[in-house]
Amino acid sequence: MGTGTGAFDTSGTCTASVDPSGGSHAWSANKGTVGLSGSGATITYSAAAESSAVGDTTITLDYTTAGESASVPVSGITVRDPTSLGVVGDTGTQMTFPCSAADGGYPCGAERQIEYQLRDALGAIGIARIPIAEGFVPGSDSCGTQTGMPVATQTATDSNGDFASADTLALCSTACSTGSCPPAGSCALSVTQTISANGVGVRTNALGYACAQITVNGQ
Repeated sequence: MGTGTGAFDTSGTCTASVDPSGGSHAWSANKGTVGLSGSGATITYSAAAESSAVGDTTITLDYTTAGESASVPVSGITVRDPTSLGVVGDTGTQMTFPCSAADGGYPCGAERQIEYQLRDALGAIGIARIPIAEGFVPGSDSCGTQTGMPVATQTATDSNGDFASADTLALCSTACSTGSCPPAGSCALSVTQTISANGVGVRTNALGYACAQITVNGQ
């Protein structure tokens, strides 16, 4: 019997190879976590609801020919439903971001790197290639000319459910410094960040940028 086409699938196929052929195929699932469609030797299954335990879903083929029947289960299917992000690494604010001459020309801009892991009710979703996207809504801004303003990017999970790269937050502004370290000036920038997994929202962050500190949800 077959499975899906890759590490990250929302559907797949089951195909029976039987001998002797020419009998009848009856497919069933033990839970409503997957939906079945099609008939005969090959059917399609698709995710329908989140699993309550790892490997809790079984698809069974009942095959009948010449008055004889046999049942063949395919077990170990788990349906995951991304609901949140866990923080697995956070540098906190570091004054290490290299700011260009156009934005002050100082080598000590505020920078923070956060590593996320995709999770659901069962814990970390260890499935590779789940697409991750982010979006930003600007808020108040007293920093003027700057670099480091968030730009929406896309990434994907690895086999541990971790993002392929850290989320880097940084700020450079002439309001903070014109070449000296540490930055002696002050300004503030607020941004709302949204993060989704395969189109499903999993986190919203209130980002706060200042010359010497970057906060996420006030911390």
